[in-house]
Amino acid sequence: MGTMKLPTSDYFRLEQLDEGVYAAFATEDQGVWSNSGIIDLGDATLVFDTFLTSTAAVDLRRTAKELMQRPIQYVINSHYHFDHVLGNQVFADAIIISTTRTRELIQSDLGGADLQSFSALLSESIQELDRTGHQDDRIRRAIDNEINERRKFIEALPTLQITLPTVTFEHQLQIHGSRRTVEVVTYGGGHTPSDAFLYLPSEKIAFMGDLVLVDTHPMIGNQGNPSEWLTILDKVSMLNIDAIVPGHGNIGNQRNISDMRQYLTSVETHVGNARRDGVSLESLLAEDVPNQYADWRFSHVYAWNLTTLYNKSYRPA
Repeated sequence: MGTMKLPTSDYFRLEQLDEGVYAAFATEDQGVWSNSGIIDLGDATLVFDTFLTSTAAVDLRRTAKELMQRPIQYVINSHYHFDHVLGNQVFADAIIISTTRTRELIQSDLGGADLQSFSALLSESIQELDRTGHQDDRIRRAIDNEINERRKFIEALPTLQITLPTVTFEHQLQIHGSRRTVEVVTYGGGHTPSDAFLYLPSEKIAFMGDLVLVDTHPMIGNQGNPSEWLTILDKVSMLNIDAIVPGHGNIGNQRNISDMRQYLTSVETHVGNARRDGVSLESLLAEDVPNQYADWRFSHVYAWNLTTLYNKSYRPA
């Protein structure tokens, strides 16, 4: 691996994983909120996910051009959540790629959005979060971080231009460069209705989006499906992967796939048992975050996950 001095940024920490393969790990409270990747294909440059705000995405684009000395030709959107796609406008001259379903979700969620009303809703959500009292310092810090990121989002809204993917796929797409071939893969939806990841088979590296996080609570959300998510993780674990770039958290490996499986299984089982035994949601939320996840980032999301699963119409198996 080369010893070149890497570009620096206020928005992310750049780490070289292999020759021409870089991960951009998000800096907190800067309107970034998720990780990204920059990959040299030899005759083209690829960027994986584009951050929450155009301000952060501009720095990502600058860094990619500084590293590769060429324009960015390809951009991958792993899924439709804002922190992975709203920087797309900075890469409007590139080929932006997603699954067909992800493009539909970006368009339906934001394509015709009234940004002024959306800003008001975000402001209300910040006020609600700010009223959340919690004795646990870790949860309080996580909520403060959530508030700060949402404020950065509001600041960016006046210049937001929704930029949709221009190329879509259904299952797998290979991009062949003169230096390496990469695979964009989806096994369906677990975190969202459609989740894709970027696999570099020769380097044994995967940019996983939010399918795999490292020491970070995953958000299940109303559209999340833990059972399908577990099935996807089983398939991912069969791939030859040494290094994982998560959607959130630091560099990981196969162990973190197991950690995600354990987390999803334990939360789903815990909620299922509570519903079976007639335990109220209020009692469930009064419990502490389990010790094995107490130090994970986004600790406030644990309670959101309990609430989501408790209120779902199905009962976990």
